Amino acid sequence: ALRALCAGVLGWPDLDEAHLRCSPEDLNDLKLKVMAALNLCELSRQSYFNLAKAALYALIGNELAMQRKFNLNIQVPNDATSLLPVHADTWTGDSPYQLVLWVPLTDCYRTKSMYVLPPGEPYTLEGSSEDVWNRIKDRVKFLDVKYGEVLLFNPTLPHGNRVNEEDSARWTINCR
Repeated sequence: ALRALCAGVLGWPDLDEAHLRCSPEDLNDLKLKVMAALNLCELSRQSYFNLAKAALYALIGNELAMQRKFNLNIQVPNDATSLLPVHADTWTGDSPYQLVLWVPLTDCYRTKSMYVLPPGEPYTLEGSSEDVWNRIKDRVKFLDVKYGEVLLFNPTLPHGNRVNEEDSARWTINCR
């Protein structure tokens, strides 16, 4: 339902082809348009929650609060303007007592996905985020998460993305 809503707002049958329909300079306007539609649709929040309801209840119980608005990320091939350098959400003030639900609207794999530094891997935060990346890049794992699957992760886990070197666009929604 979420993918169909995004595609419907744009009138596009295939989100993977965003780079063929929109220039990188126009991505932010496109993203804002789709996010507004997602956040206005009353069924979006319930649909999103239902994707991981059983796992959320098993992991943290049923007394839950949900972030008010979705975050949408679109990363077209070979575009360096949509990067999220290595970070953990808690480094910028997010609570460690939450989970992030990451939902791909396209198949995500290799550089079209996000990476995580596996739990327990040591790291230091000295220098720039690129310095941190250079120290951990041999230990990160790019995740394979197909459309129809979801990823739940702890906000203390270092993660990010790199330039999408694949031949199709990545669309993902995340919410806490």
